[in-house]
Amino acid sequence: MACLFGHKWDGCKCKKCGRIRDEQHERDFLCKGECKRCGKRCKIQHDLEGCKCKNCGSEKHDHRYAPDKCRYVCSKCGDSPALEKHDWNKCICRVCGKQLGLSDYSHHTWESVSGVCGKERCSVCGLENDSALVHNWNKCTCLTCGKTRNEEYWHDFIPQNKEEPCKEVCSVCGKKRISTLSVVHKWVYAGQCRKKCSVCGTTEEDHDCDVRTEYSGTETEITRRDYHKCKRCGKEWVH
Repeated sequence: MACLFGHKWDGCKCKKCGRIRDEQHERDFLCKGECKRCGKRCKIQHDLEGCKCKNCGSEKHDHRYAPDKCRYVCSKCGDSPALEKHDWNKCICRVCGKQLGLSDYSHHTWESVSGVCGKERCSVCGLENDSALVHNWNKCTCLTCGKTRNEEYWHDFIPQNKEEPCKEVCSVCGKKRISTLSVVHKWVYAGQCRKKCSVCGTTEEDHDCDVRTEYSGTETEITRRDYHKCKRCGKEWVH
């Protein structure tokens, strides 16, 4: 009686009496083929975009791949497999022009960039590599770019002059330092058990010690300790 004068349809279902009609069903978004209003199982309907359904992602036809330079492309949806087959000329494909990157280092033809150390360029594709270590070292200094190494063992230290033998300079880069050799300093008395170089101002302790040596350990491992005591100031230490 509620719909005596006509139904009020909402798709396939009447809002007044709940009657179901077999039209205007609403499929759910995952393409299961079931009406969300009345629950009737319907023929599966996908919303296709090319070869795939936009809702559920399923493919609805077999791809038809055709050659496209160095890969195959589906003529229907444009899908392309990851597999590519190139015709390489060292680091460049002759067919599609694709270039290899730094991860394929050995395929490039590297040349040093003139006047710039640590940088090289591929003569085939022009790719540049800034991480290469190609300095032309002469002891502490690169002859190409002038970069210097900080570690002192790379330098060639010599006395600045005969009058100041404890002041040294690198013959390659000009770096200066005070000599670590005690014998080259000109020492003068600087107080009890201390001496000072009259040239560079370096100071050192200067003790007059008695030394007592003791040994300990086993037959296979012996430890030696030297006990020092200064006759003048009484300072003691173990060496």
